[in-house]
Amino acid sequence: MKAAVLGSVRTQIAFSLELDDARALAPRLAPLTPEDLTGLPAYEIALRASVNGSTLPPVTGRTLPLTSASTSGAAVAGWSREHYGIPRADVEAALAARITIAQNSARLGREVHPGGQA
Repeated sequence: MKAAVLGSVRTQIAFSLELDDARALAPRLAPLTPEDLTGLPAYEIALRASVNGSTLPPVTGRTLPLTSASTSGAAVAGWSREHYGIPRADVEAALAARITIAQNSARLGREVHPGGQA
């Protein structure tokens, strides 16, 4: 299973690893060693990115700590609506435009040209 996953994943990100996992990933993240990968401090990562079909050399970086958790579903929904929401009228207008285009488009299938050839 490990070979299948490692063989098909293009971008790899690792936080601090257990020694066995570090040994398995170290060849892919060289010049980082298993010791480097087991000793990553909190929020630090080792990254081997695939960009535009090319795998770049490994780098290390720092992530941001998580914000405090919310236990209010309403607060989470409100935050999501503020950041990602689209006004209902805009959504309905976009849907209506798609329906109009679909209704006005040519019939489905291949069009037959004069002479009987498609």
